[in-house]
Amino acid sequence: LAGRMGILNRAVFWGLGAVLVLLPLAYGGVEEWAIFWFEAAVFVLFTLHLVGTGLRRKVEDLEEKWEGVRVPAVLRILLVVFLVMAVLQLVPLPGGLLKILSPRAYDTYHFLAGSGFGEMGEMGGGGWETLSLAPGLSLHELILYIFFFLFGYLVYKHVRTRNDVIIIVHVLILSAVFQTFYGLAQLFGGT
Repeated sequence: LAGRMGILNRAVFWGLGAVLVLLPLAYGGVEEWAIFWFEAAVFVLFTLHLVGTGLRRKVEDLEEKWEGVRVPAVLRILLVVFLVMAVLQLVPLPGGLLKILSPRAYDTYHFLAGSGFGEMGEMGGGGWETLSLAPGLSLHELILYIFFFLFGYLVYKHVRTRNDVIIIVHVLILSAVFQTFYGLAQLFGGT
């Protein structure tokens, strides 16, 4: 089991390197399919990390303490505030509360209802609307930020030694140099 655990850890490490190299190739990583590729790759890498963690727990005694690092309280508070604000953007709220929290969103919904674009609360049902005027886009961005967090977490967990850091830095530098020359070739090549 210990051998499999090492193989999975190295697979996650090299997978992170591959994501760092390949993501910018897709038009700077801003196309929807490239973002999906990033999210799918991080999902696979995180799944491998969880499997490796499960194998490690089988190798070690289950009673040993978890090898976590204490996160400063300020970071925990900021993470909780971020998640609460993100969820608050997506949860339908009654019209009165919406008017208190975001008079502009309330006025926008009220204006649209008065202009014949639907009734107030049509999407949320019975006068309930979200703070976000585009809840689908807000959800999309929330999912993207969650995957950014997971990517950072995987880097934190799998780039542990000085040699790992050197490898990742070299990967980033080589990727940046390649992207620079590729971009210059496109610019001066007329494409």
